[in-house]
Amino acid sequence: MAGVSEDLPYERAERRNARWTVVLAVLLYAASLALSCHAFGPVVGFVYSSPMLAALVGWVLVYRGGGLLWAAKWLALRRLDGARHYFDDRPIRIEWRDGRACIGAFDIYEVLHAAPPTPSQLRRLALQFDAEDFFQDDQRQWWFTEDALLRWLQRRGQGADRTTLRLERWLRHEALPALHRKAGRETTSLPPATAPQPSAGADPGPQA
Repeated sequence: MAGVSEDLPYERAERRNARWTVVLAVLLYAASLALSCHAFGPVVGFVYSSPMLAALVGWVLVYRGGGLLWAAKWLALRRLDGARHYFDDRPIRIEWRDGRACIGAFDIYEVLHAAPPTPSQLRRLALQFDAEDFFQDDQRQWWFTEDALLRWLQRRGQGADRTTLRLERWLRHEALPALHRKAGRETTSLPPATAPQPSAGADPGPQA
């Protein structure tokens, strides 16, 4: 599909390992329950194998709790027209303005740098973009347009920064297409993704 980048190798490996871990844990518990029920009867067998069930549930909550929380938020917010989205439990404002999606610059900076941008960083960013691609609204809030932000993140991603790559994929693959669908637009309007090819001495793009 146009506008959607391919999975990165480490992401495929992480998902594959997570799926196999869950499958093996469920099979192990099922085998333990079957043996216990065969040896002691269904009631005693279930009680006998309940510690393993508790361990399995605890493992899911500890290691997959973030994913479950994200899924709950996604299900709660998917039908709303609110402007707040969440990436790694950090809010990111995305609004539809004048026929295009705009993303809050402060939120992007807090995700990438764990701190809001300084006025000098904002001025340097403004010099890198056209006035319609990076602008300040009436409330003195700074915004990226979707095209400008995706291109900027792609340039930064050439340095193989994992957070930047994940954020670019999240915007392109989940947040922005959903906003386009709500607005009745085609997701193919997103700029095409290019696979990052980091190399020694590669320019990671503007680092405001």
